[in-house]
Amino acid sequence: MLYDRLPIHNVFRRVDARTLFGVMDLHGAARPFVFVLTRDGAR
Repeated sequence: MLYDRLPIHNVFRRVDARTLFGVMDLHGAARPFVFVLTRDGAR
């Protein structure tokens, strides 16, 4: 995912049906942000 006019790149990888692994690279940051997104039980 790329943002217009912002130096940010996000990459997501599916771990399983409820979990995504993500990395956000912000231009100028010392290192990327790493995070996990988990879907709750509600839809």
